[in-house]
Amino acid sequence: METAGGDTAPSSVDVGDDDIADIFYTSGTSGLPRGVVSTHANAAHHSLKPMEAGGVFQHSMPLATFTGVHGALLTPMRLGVTSVVQPGFDTTRFAELIEERRANYVLMVPAQILLLLEAGTMAERDTSSVLAVMFGGAPTPPAAVAALGDAFPNAVLINGYGLTEAGASICALPPGEARRRPGSVGRPMPGAEVRVVDDDGSALADGEVGEIVLKVPTGGRRYWGDEEATAKTWRNGWVYTGDLGRIDGDGYLYVVDRKKDMILRGGYNIYCVEVEDGLHAHPDVVEAAAVGVPHKVLGQDVCAVVRLRPGTSPLTVGSVRAFLADRLADYKLPRRVEVRTEPLPRTGMGKIDKKALLMELEKEAQA
Repeated sequence: METAGGDTAPSSVDVGDDDIADIFYTSGTSGLPRGVVSTHANAAHHSLKPMEAGGVFQHSMPLATFTGVHGALLTPMRLGVTSVVQPGFDTTRFAELIEERRANYVLMVPAQILLLLEAGTMAERDTSSVLAVMFGGAPTPPAAVAALGDAFPNAVLINGYGLTEAGASICALPPGEARRRPGSVGRPMPGAEVRVVDDDGSALADGEVGEIVLKVPTGGRRYWGDEEATAKTWRNGWVYTGDLGRIDGDGYLYVVDRKKDMILRGGYNIYCVEVEDGLHAHPDVVEAAAVGVPHKVLGQDVCAVVRLRPGTSPLTVGSVRAFLADRLADYKLPRRVEVRTEPLPRTGMGKIDKKALLMELEKEAQA
């Protein structure tokens, strides 16, 4: 690199804790993506050390995201860990790499877990080197967590919870808890605080469902060029996540839905994750989503959209309701079932794109 005037002296830039370190855009699952401004103090904070120096870390995360850069790129560099990165997720090659490179730590989003389990490519693979499998970014069906544990019998399963607006992982499940507490994303990391509040911002009792709010030890962030949205999300030091959840008596957090995805059927609140977990327990279901569709009398009704394993018999509304009858209350059972042969639409981070899914259903209803 040539410099003006032939100056070859090392260059440096003074930065402070409050200076901008990066701007990452949200996944846009509940609206248009927004740029989240992170300071150097926030970016430098790490409450979770999921890997030990000298190990091998494997993933196929999109790098143009907060998790991709800070979780999958900078963290292994900071800890002196070798990274094995698959540019595009391929189930066969991903399974091969785990065995070939003797991966110690594996990071996946739930969609990748479901695809890996569906493909069956982990069968007969030697996974004894894997010490930890980390996952998060969206709810992971309990049935998939159990199958993941079977595929990696020597590994600790670490389910984490965080979001771009808050920075690093806020909650994580301690070793051994993923199977014991299905659906939980763990307890707050050191220095972080988590509450569940009502619409007035008042804390709710254990077990009650409300909005999840977070407080991180490195100060607030903001949306780039959007003061109004910033004021709604960051209030008095707390991040209002837009996620609905509950906290159990031991302090473990459970995410039950996005606030905007919750189905309001005849005055009853129905949380999509609960319906989706039930659908994923069906042996023939590979992918599942629950969405609220318009109903003239009830306001909304429950529609299940599923993709089935090849060669299985089609599901009907009756068969789905019968399967879920001992898992869900009657008012939560789907009244409409749509079967897909193609993968459900997903965002760049692997989350089911419910906006796109609802648009598809609306077009089909009008056809």
